[in-house]
Amino acid sequence: QTASELVSSGLAASAEEAFDLLTVGLQKMPAGIRDELLAASNEYGDFFADLGFSGEETFGLLTDFAEDGQYGIDKVGDAVKEFSIRATDMSTASVSAFDAAGLNAEDMAAKILAGGDTSREAMDEIITGLLSIEDPVEQSNAAIALFGTPLEDLSVTEIPDFLTSLQDMGGGFGDVGGAAQDMADTLGGN
Repeated sequence: QTASELVSSGLAASAEEAFDLLTVGLQKMPAGIRDELLAASNEYGDFFADLGFSGEETFGLLTDFAEDGQYGIDKVGDAVKEFSIRATDMSTASVSAFDAAGLNAEDMAAKILAGGDTSREAMDEIITGLLSIEDPVEQSNAAIALFGTPLEDLSVTEIPDFLTSLQDMGGGFGDVGGAAQDMADTLGGN
């Protein structure tokens, strides 16, 4: 079911790629919460894909936040979900947050709604804009306006790290191609 969801969301191009992602993701997750990766990818996969994240980036981010257990996974998933809504809703709070970050709300909303690479680039622009706000209170208020209540549980000093983690994922896991077959070969080769 999870592999099917990954393909339908666009985080994986094929079932083979989905199983490769799952193999690496489950290997990198703490053993006690591995089932949370499956639940999170099912619950939040569409939101990550809509924002232009690759499967490797999504799983890399989820496993990074797994250091804080289920709580960390839910926080990052909920924040991305909220961002996909708030960055395009043109509410007074969102427009003010974009203004504080030196960005045009209509332009950013249009880029987010475009999806794919355009959306991913816009998200990076928005995060860069938020990180450029020097006043920590103004920065946290703008970030909360765009990422919602999941950030309210963070202290003001943790928000820049959270934003940076969304921006500095690189390729996430990198190339996961062949991971499921490698695991099968290892299991069957002894």
